[in-house]
Amino acid sequence: MSITDQVMSQGSPLITLMGDYKKNHVGYVYTMHFREACILTNDTWKESVAGIPHNSFLIATAINPEKASQTRDFDNEVILLRVLGPANLPSDADLLTARIEHNQRRISPEIYLNP
Repeated sequence: MSITDQVMSQGSPLITLMGDYKKNHVGYVYTMHFREACILTNDTWKESVAGIPHNSFLIATAINPEKASQTRDFDNEVILLRVLGPANLPSDADLLTARIEHNQRRISPEIYLNP
């Protein structure tokens, strides 16, 4: 981290708000609308922060604290998000279709076997 980035990180209220971003990282925004954002996360990230309960808050930002001096003015902001619940991934429909097709092709002796 450059000296400029260290100075900017220590004095920036936005970066202070983020806390230990490496430890607190829980995912990436994969879609965002005016009233809604969907975050792609995984069990490892959720476990590292002791879970993400409903109605908790997340902070989303494009700022990299280690390269704060290189952040464009346009990206120098944070968004406060409230967790409302799980969301479907765009690929969920394909997975469901594959499961249905697999089970439709099963023959009688396979019915009682584990999938």
